[in-house]
Amino acid sequence: YQNVLGNGEQIGIDIKYEIQEKPNGIAEAFIIGQEFLASSKCILMLGDNILLNNNLNLREIIQNNKGASLFSYPVDNPKDFGILKINTKKEIISIDEKPKNPKTNLAIIGLYIFDNNVTNIAKSLRPSKRNELEITDINNFYIKNSNTKVYKIDGSAFWIDAGSVKNLNKIKIILLLLTFNVKLSLCQKEGVKI
Repeated sequence: YQNVLGNGEQIGIDIKYEIQEKPNGIAEAFIIGQEFLASSKCILMLGDNILLNNNLNLREIIQNNKGASLFSYPVDNPKDFGILKINTKKEIISIDEKPKNPKTNLAIIGLYIFDNNVTNIAKSLRPSKRNELEITDINNFYIKNSNTKVYKIDGSAFWIDAGSVKNLNKIKIILLLLTFNVKLSLCQKEGVKI
């Protein structure tokens, strides 16, 4: 990312980089970045998550965030993700990580917005069986103790976790088709024959 985005100046933002020395879990990002985060709200998007054509107003969501803002997307393979567990009143009970018997198909995607308490919450976590600080544990802490809002991303958007070779190849094809369609549309608007 640093080679592509640099310090962010060319796109009007300020980017700082820190390195996670060992794979201690996603939640460690908040501990590593605690000095940078200070007392600010923050947003974390996992680098292998691709979200296209969404109608989310992230600026508004961040401004209105009073705890955690999470995002769900319906998936065909809920056993592979952190899945929302909802009661009969449609209230969020928890997020189950890779459940054997999922109750819904609503995956929590790798886009998270948190208030300024997230660093302290991350510091309070105990490592999981995988010896990692789990983002699902942070999410469940907020669900149990704070104001958590889950935004459902509808079918007009597209999300994929590109963390596998299969999904990485899938997103390459989709992006190539999208690029071709954009170029085709521009050519048609300009009257260029193809």
